[in-house]
Parts: sequence; structure tokens; C-alpha cells
Amino acid sequence: MDSWVSADISHEDLMNYSFKERYGDFFRVKSSKENPANFCFPIWACYVTAYARIKLYDVISKCDPVYCDTDSIVTTKKYVSSAELGELKVEYVIKEGLFVRPKFYGIITDDGEEYVKVKGLGSRLTFKAFNKLVDDGMYGFDKFTKFKEAVRRNLVPNELIFVMKNMSVEDNKRLWSKKYFDSASLQLSKALFVVDGVVKDDYEEQIRKSTQWYDKEIFEEFIEDSKDFFDSKGDDITDSEFMKNEMSEE
Repeated sequence: MDSWVSADISHEDLMNYSFKERYGDFFRVKSSKENPANFCFPIWACYVTAYARIKLYDVISKCDPVYCDTDSIVTTKKYVSSAELGELKVEYVIKEGLFVRPKFYGIITDDGEEYVKVKGLGSRLTFKAFNKLVDDGMYGFDKFTKFKEAVRRNLVPNELIFVMKNMSVEDNKRLWSKKYFDSASLQLSKALFVVDGVVKDDYEEQIRKSTQWYDKEIFEEFIEDSKDFFDSKGDDITDSEFMKNEMSEE
């Protein structure tokens, strides 16, 4: 794993790293340690997450949610708050909110508090600025460069720079009832179903097109071999229906 270490590290400590590279007053070092720490037990994290998702799914099935995340849910239905371990408590009553996609939303509570979450944006926003971001798709802000970023971009660590980010409001992780995001109405969505690396809807479309091509090829071959018989087809049946009937007879 990579680490970024100040130049005041001792020479002895520095020698314990398998990779060392100096950048001005800093060192970039890499540890060859591959085994996890003794206190690391991933199985407990798996169990906690799994049980939390089971609990959340049970609530989702009853509350018809507007939005949900790993440990929270937003719903228009009244929910009885609980302080019991493993239960959900009501954190806020939302007066106004705009939910775009996972980890991309802004709300105003009935107490007037504003909470905005935009994953990947290194700046805190007001609800008004969040609405502008949704409308414009662009947001600029000042930020201090982290050491690794500064090295990569040939900048000075902690240098203040201006960043402009393009934040798309479209979500490609679910299938939505509308083609494009519409802030004026709630939109239904469903989880993607992937078959052999292809989203099911696309998969079914490929199968449909493949079947059409396959039928067309057989159809043309059938016509070629049965021209006289095919001429006896009446006007009350389509060419495709006629072909399928004759092939099923064969």
C-alpha cells in the first residue's frame, strides 16, 4: 500500500519500506506488507452490512421510499421512531428536498436546517447552490491540493487551486421510468439485471434483433425452396405467419 510521509521520518524507519521516492521535503513510500492487521476481521463487517440490508429491505417494502442508502431511508409515509438497537429513528422531517441519484441530494428540514450531499464534490453547498448545480450541471470551487495530487499534477502541496466539475444528474446504475432526469416529478426505477455482462433490457433487444435476422434468413431460404407452394398463400395471413405455420407443419 502507498503512504505519504513527511521528510522528518527517521532514516531507520524509512529503510523499513520496500519503495522510497523523494519529492522535495516529502517522501513517497510503499510497504510490502500484504497480510492484514491482527485486529482486522472483515467477516464482522460483512455480517453487519448484510443484517442492515435485510432490515432496510423490510422497511422499504412497507414504506414506499423516495430514497434510501446503506443505513437510511426517505419516505412520504409516517414512520414511528425508535431508539432501540437495530431499529430506525426519525432523524429529520423534510420540508423540501431534491433527490437526484445515490449520494446526490439536498434537503431542508422543518427546522430550517440544510443538508446537501454530492459524492465526488470537494465542497459544501447550500440548498440554493445545490439547485443551481442540478440546473447547470457545473460547479466551481477553490480547494487545497493534497500531496499525492500535487505530485501527480506538478503542483505545490496545499496550493489553493480553482476546480470546475461537471456533475451529471443522470444515473446509469438503475433503469428509470423516464429517459432523462426531471426535477419536477418523482420517477420510478428498478435494479439492473445483468446477463453475461449485458444489462437485461439490452440483452433482450440483442436477442430480438438476432431472432429477426435468423427468421429472415430462414424465411428467404424457405421462399427459395418453395416458390410454387408459397404462391398459394392467401391475403388473410402475413408472409411471416405463413412461413411459421408451414415450418411447424414440417
